[in-house]
Amino acid sequence: MENVLFVLYMVVLLVLSCQGQLDKKPPPEDLTMDQIMSRLLGGTQMAASISLPGSLILQELDMYLSMDQYKAINPNRKRKRRKAVRNPVSYWDGGIMPYRFAPGAYEPVDQYYVKVAMRELEKYTCLRFKERTTELNYVELIDSQGCWSRLGKEGGRQELSLDRNGCRFKGLYLHEIGHAVGLIHEQNRPDRDEFIRIIERNIQAGLSSQFQKYQSSFINTYNVPYDFPSVMHYGVTAFSRDGKSQTIAAQPAYKDRESEIGKVFQKELSFGDVHVLNEMYSCNDHCDSSSITCDDGGFLDQNCECICPDGSSDCQRGKTRLNPECRNSANDWKCNIWAKQGECRRRPEWMNGNCARACGACGNVQNVRQDLENVCRNYYDDETCNKWRDNGDCVVAEDWMRQNCKKSCSYCDKSNPRPNTNCINAYSNDAKCREWALAGECAINPAWMPINCASDCHACKNNGSLPDEGTRTTRGPIQTRPPTVTTPPPTTPNPNSCEDRYPTANCQNFENQWNFCSIHRVWMEANCMKTCGLCTGGEKEKEMENCKDENPTCPAWANDNQCVVNPGYMLKYCMKSCRVCTAGLREGAADLVEQFSEGNDRSSAYSVSAKFTVNQLSVLLSMFAVVFFL
Repeated sequence: MENVLFVLYMVVLLVLSCQGQLDKKPPPEDLTMDQIMSRLLGGTQMAASISLPGSLILQELDMYLSMDQYKAINPNRKRKRRKAVRNPVSYWDGGIMPYRFAPGAYEPVDQYYVKVAMRELEKYTCLRFKERTTELNYVELIDSQGCWSRLGKEGGRQELSLDRNGCRFKGLYLHEIGHAVGLIHEQNRPDRDEFIRIIERNIQAGLSSQFQKYQSSFINTYNVPYDFPSVMHYGVTAFSRDGKSQTIAAQPAYKDRESEIGKVFQKELSFGDVHVLNEMYSCNDHCDSSSITCDDGGFLDQNCECICPDGSSDCQRGKTRLNPECRNSANDWKCNIWAKQGECRRRPEWMNGNCARACGACGNVQNVRQDLENVCRNYYDDETCNKWRDNGDCVVAEDWMRQNCKKSCSYCDKSNPRPNTNCINAYSNDAKCREWALAGECAINPAWMPINCASDCHACKNNGSLPDEGTRTTRGPIQTRPPTVTTPPPTTPNPNSCEDRYPTANCQNFENQWNFCSIHRVWMEANCMKTCGLCTGGEKEKEMENCKDENPTCPAWANDNQCVVNPGYMLKYCMKSCRVCTAGLREGAADLVEQFSEGNDRSSAYSVSAKFTVNQLSVLLSMFAVVFFL
């Protein structure tokens, strides 16, 4: 039994530890990216017929094409009336893509993870993403139905949608941004038949055109090999007639690569993605390629160094590979990506065991920036390093930033190797502060973390030595509770009273016609208490009587919407005011409170959006309970 538990523990640890910086929640592992996209659009058949004003046509679920692009990709379609325009896809000038988040469409935590995806592209390519000021050509990230983008730079304002209902995973960010900078779907490459085969009989009727091979006159593969694990590759059941039958299969010579296809919504950039983007945007044009040779499939990057298929730079001709017997037991390329993201610090046990070489856990570390060892400057341009610093990378990816952005992170003083860390966290649990900091919370939650976890956020105001041991028992004040409401409470009904919160006539209609007090008891308990007989004695009234507020200010806080803004505290200590007193609602609330365990004194980035009202919170909690408990 102990062995079984140990295996289960290791499986869970593997799943949790090997994904890198993905998003605030795990993606649905049972769906491929194309399945997520089609469901959000109402199914593949409906998605195939959608068009937008301005002659934009939806192609392959997530690319809105101009008429010229559509004709170039589909030269034999009836819409074609003249010769296809050669290569209408535009690249962003200088590799700089200005962007902005549509107002109200993305919470701070969502913006953070989109920027994490952009950072990955900037690390490995010369692409740069700049928040728009006055630029005429830019991408606006909106919250519309589905996950989709324009293809390349089209000019003016162009939209990119990441639907909050299912598109907000790192792999999908990379995929849609990939379209915006000019990448197509891998399975539509002109040379795809050499590597995969399309199983026509399993494709949904009328959707064979979604597997149309692009014309060489429109697409340049830059001689980059077909990339099975590309973040731009759809899953093996894409556009399937029944959602299960395989429509994409690897050719016999590449059968062992078939398992790399699909579920790209939870993947990182592949080596092929990085390679083709470097070629598209001529990232190494400024390098003296005559003096540097990359062997074994490597290529020269923006820093005039070799990027090798294993993620290292060891394929550069003339370079000595230190400790060659040290290897990664997991995927080499991903190990190197995870290491650069800070995973060696975030999950040292798993990473040192499975990505030993990438983490330098067996004596293979070498200073790849030896020429900068005694120079206080950034290896990347200052603007980019400063942007990464402001997004929290000096904390989240300290080792990588120390080598590449030492000036921006203030890592230049050898006598003070970790600046702005020489103070004590005000919050009592240092392990939690470290965990939150390495997860990006210092940037996501700047109102709480730099104050209460100052040391782990590198936010100490005094860079001197730590206080003497005799004074270390006293920690600073913790900003833990909702602010005291000083304005008079509104004249709305007291949340403690046993009344129908929803209009009584509607509540009675729900119960009389459809017996909602039993069928949808959780929602009704929260909003139609009187109608459902919760005020006339019985077990439910006892539940209400035993449900208390632990702070006299709870009713005022509840009226100030703190049940939503600060649920970690309110749903636990102000249960009566937040109306989570019945058993069903307590179960639903417990799921949210659990997310704030050890953190009921912080307003976390994972908070429910403050735009919800208390009534809507009740609906939200009822949804949790219906899904998980009823």
